[in-house]
Amino acid sequence: AGAVVIDTGASLRYGQAQRAAVRAATCRDAVQVYITHAHPDHFLGNQAYADVPVQALPATAERIAQGGDQLAQNLYLLVGSAMAGTAVQAPGALAMPTPDAVAFGGRRLQLIALQGHSGADLAVFDEATGTLFAGDLVFFERAPTTPDADLPAWLDALARLARLPVRVLVPGHGPVVRGPEAIAQTRDYLLWVQRTLREAAAQGLDMNEAMRRPDMIEGLAARACGLDGNLQI
Repeated sequence: AGAVVIDTGASLRYGQAQRAAVRAATCRDAVQVYITHAHPDHFLGNQAYADVPVQALPATAERIAQGGDQLAQNLYLLVGSAMAGTAVQAPGALAMPTPDAVAFGGRRLQLIALQGHSGADLAVFDEATGTLFAGDLVFFERAPTTPDADLPAWLDALARLARLPVRVLVPGHGPVVRGPEAIAQTRDYLLWVQRTLREAAAQGLDMNEAMRRPDMIEGLAARACGLDGNLQI
């Protein structure tokens, strides 16, 4: 029936390359795009799918519509010409089906509304293959980013994802994994951040003082490095 695309990347150029890769891999074009959350590396390729339905959770769609231009400008300042021609195309608000599953060509996808990494996080689970597209609720061999994090909600979301019959997990960042280790690794990192910050607060430290604690610096460095010892974001 066509391809379902989950997240479109950080620029128009990325989205165009992604769509070409979809056509090459499937001999079909995209028929639906889902955006997992409102961080710019996940939605700024939307322009490449201007003729395809692009949808996100309502809170995600609203945040992109209201603040997407500023997020795009931040990336322009970081990477310059790689963003050439990129403009914000806000997704439409996704009305969650009842039950929360859709079908394309007879293939059922569970649409799972969560939060924690951001104010609204969409995960997509392909029932036929047991493949979970977790968005940035799951990082693997990468340091999770936390600018909008609600740690208790994020941990609750991971617990829900862990109950799914997952055989293949596609994290928001990091390699595809066939096993529970990506969810476990993300959970361990968040628990460490939560514990460390609570200890800093109990000591009366402000944010900058907490970040200068030796155990915080060493812990962040250790958790941001891949198996080869290179920094991986």
